[in-house]
Amino acid sequence: MRYNWTTDDFLKQINLLRKIIEKETNPQRKLYLEKVLDSSEHLVFENLSSIKRPSESFKQRLYNINSERILYGRYYSLIQDFYFSLESLEDKIDEVESLLKSYFGEEFDISAITGSYLTNDKALSLTQLFYQDFDSDLLPFFTEAYNDRFTTLRFNGHIGNDLKSSDGTTTFIDGVRKNFINICRTRSASKVHTLIHEYGHATKNLYNPERAYSNDECLFEEVDGIFPEMVALEENIGSLNPLFIAFQKYSTLITYYNHADALVLHTIILNAWQENNYRTNNSFYQLLEKEYDIDSEVLALSLDTTLFSEGTYILSYIIALELLHIYKQDKKQALTLYKEFLSIPADQDLLPFFHKLITANNHILTEATTIVSDMKLELERWGGKHV
Repeated sequence: MRYNWTTDDFLKQINLLRKIIEKETNPQRKLYLEKVLDSSEHLVFENLSSIKRPSESFKQRLYNINSERILYGRYYSLIQDFYFSLESLEDKIDEVESLLKSYFGEEFDISAITGSYLTNDKALSLTQLFYQDFDSDLLPFFTEAYNDRFTTLRFNGHIGNDLKSSDGTTTFIDGVRKNFINICRTRSASKVHTLIHEYGHATKNLYNPERAYSNDECLFEEVDGIFPEMVALEENIGSLNPLFIAFQKYSTLITYYNHADALVLHTIILNAWQENNYRTNNSFYQLLEKEYDIDSEVLALSLDTTLFSEGTYILSYIIALELLHIYKQDKKQALTLYKEFLSIPADQDLLPFFHKLITANNHILTEATTIVSDMKLELERWGGKHV
């Protein structure tokens, strides 16, 4: 079958890496490759094995979130700034949500409504076309990954679990320089943006392999996928339906806004926990509901949202949106900054880098307002033709 790989294919590359390590004579290089091997075997354990992670108790979850909230407070602050920067858009967002519900109901398929479908081959050809025009310095690394597509790319029916699914994943093994890419199987034209996103990861992995094994918090690791995806949406690669494109941008913004809301609530929940002497009895739940209007459903959703899952995407989105703002005015400058980001050494903390070159959340309201306004405009145009 075309575009398919299995766990056995992944394990074969790990075995090949072991042989490379055995022959390596440079002590520093050998230590690095051993780190790659450890990381790859851990990925097999976490993502490809049949072993299921044991459930976490409610108290353990609160304790872990409290620990993360203290240790990574600077990242929580960025997410909080993102969330409160968008508060003034709530009325406009409500208007868009009302139009969506009025035209399409509670549940709808934007691909079906707009007829936005692509075959796998067509989506791949558009992905190749995008990267051919994106940046000449990055093109050879994209091409290296793209040429492996028949043995390292697959389209799966479902990625993730019932609670947290994914449109795509990329798993890299340095030494053998292989990116294993997993794309959720769908007819929707959204797959081209998922492919561009995942090949953004693959390109970065080949451009700066050691960064994939850095010792930092990895909370900006989605920038290399989100930024080219944003550019593809902005330039509308494939000339897709404008309503479909507007919805892709809008739904992404709203998803991250809702996740940010859940993460902002962590501080409130933890303060209530502390006020209740770190007990999770009825008094704790009553305090949350009475004082903060946080019921059991909101509480569960907030505690199921984590800094190192949803938070990573929000933080990466914040940076990618600033890059996009620059890109709209000066493509060369934006791509230079993007490549500087891709080139950061594995031992360097990313947050100081961004503060030097990019002001996080500086243009979030400007860009978000454009996204919401474009969504409303496209809905009104659709309504004028169909209602």
